[in-house]
Amino acid sequence: MNPVRQRLPRLLTRRDAMAALACLVAAGPVSSVRAQLPSFPAGGRRTALLFGNAAYPDAALRNPVRDARLLAGTLQELGFEVTLVENAGRDEMLERVRQWLIRSTDADVRAFYYAGHGVQYRGHSFLVPVDALFLAEDEIPAKAFDLNLVIEPLSRTRSGVNFVIMDACRAQPEALLTRVQRRTRSLEGRAARASWPRTRHAAP
Repeated sequence: MNPVRQRLPRLLTRRDAMAALACLVAAGPVSSVRAQLPSFPAGGRRTALLFGNAAYPDAALRNPVRDARLLAGTLQELGFEVTLVENAGRDEMLERVRQWLIRSTDADVRAFYYAGHGVQYRGHSFLVPVDALFLAEDEIPAKAFDLNLVIEPLSRTRSGVNFVIMDACRAQPEALLTRVQRRTRSLEGRAARASWPRTRHAAP
């Protein structure tokens, strides 16, 4: 059975259900996700915030903007009030999420979608803005977007159904370091190996 189908109910009837999906990692192209979207009950207000981040200076991606646009069109056809944000920096992500959460207080269905780079760091899931330049791994919390800034407010809602849909290209923390920093680390490693004393053992 398709893993998306297993995690995504076809029909949602309980308005007070929190996070029918706490986090859905899209297992294929966005077309497969679109095909598995549930038939929502008629009526009610529906809002969606979608991010497609692709224009990374050191690691550009091909599909996130296209996928976000396709899903935005599908959600609009389902009656969602859609906000689509492309290639967002951290400040814009923070502000767009803040505005969306305020506007969605009385919504019956809320959907958050992100496509782009993501990283797991010290037990937290982070979304990577296109303007994030990491010189060290411990800069991730300050320069990336913590997914809990979406999950926690949604978990406190008392009505409606919430979706958090992740289509992230997950990277190791070291892979997010800028090209300059990776080159510096490489040169430091070479210098250390070159300066390491060589010891010759005389035969007895």
